[in-house]
Amino acid sequence: MARFRGIVRATGAVLAAQLWGQGLRRLTLQKRSPMEIIVSI
Repeated sequence: MARFRGIVRATGAVLAAQLWGQGLRRLTLQKRSPMEIIVSI
């Protein structure tokens, strides 16, 4: 059970990192403020 929880946590961290990367890319492309990107997600 603990191992499964660790896998889920690691997967969540990877997904969060990918979303963060997309947000940063969107920020550099559209020159928006970070708050607008957070709201758009």
